[in-house]
Amino acid sequence: MALSFDKYVVSVPGIKPYLDLSLNFVGFFTNWSTTDITNCSTSSRWSECVVNTYHLCGQAAVDRAAHPQDWRWWDYSTCLYAQQYPAEECAGLNPLDANHTCTRDEFPGIIRGVSDACAQQAGLDATALNSCYDDGRGLALLKASFAKTLTFPRNPHGYTEPQWLEVDGPSCDANFTECEPSFDKTACLDWDDCDSDAWAKHLLAQVCAKTDAQTTVDACQPA
Repeated sequence: MALSFDKYVVSVPGIKPYLDLSLNFVGFFTNWSTTDITNCSTSSRWSECVVNTYHLCGQAAVDRAAHPQDWRWWDYSTCLYAQQYPAEECAGLNPLDANHTCTRDEFPGIIRGVSDACAQQAGLDATALNSCYDDGRGLALLKASFAKTLTFPRNPHGYTEPQWLEVDGPSCDANFTECEPSFDKTACLDWDDCDSDAWAKHLLAQVCAKTDAQTTVDACQPA
């Protein structure tokens, strides 16, 4: 999903000034006081929490309030997403094949290596990202991210499908009651039945339709 979004939305020349993008992840802790990042629950068990923490540390590494058009954090995250198979799935529920499995002890080192390479590619400080992961800041970011998604709207099956775009809406409150009417459901209500490219193109169309991007961005202008 993220790679399609990058290809068809974020990478469109001239579109970034119209985007305010952030990542949050779906999951929870049975014990919210835990100091162990892997003591968590997601759709891919504990391993996804390790990867998600690196994503959040990368996002936090950029002062986006001061530099809203500093997209190095997104370049870092898209690099991580590009490495999802096989590296980041080796400890998940569905490893690519038997030759790409890894143990619980091996996985953190594998992901650290991926993170270091992605940080270098994106122009972020890999050492700073590792410190964020190790010193408790990453765990705090993960808990805060999970807490946000506990109240996300659900799909018809009752599952959280984080695929919304808020179009010209008010800031969201804790329960999304004020901003939910402005959520575009992105033509993709079920994760298991979703064309990610079509989803991303739909998002671009929504951005183009609701902003002056249609007059200033080539991809938004009528053919």
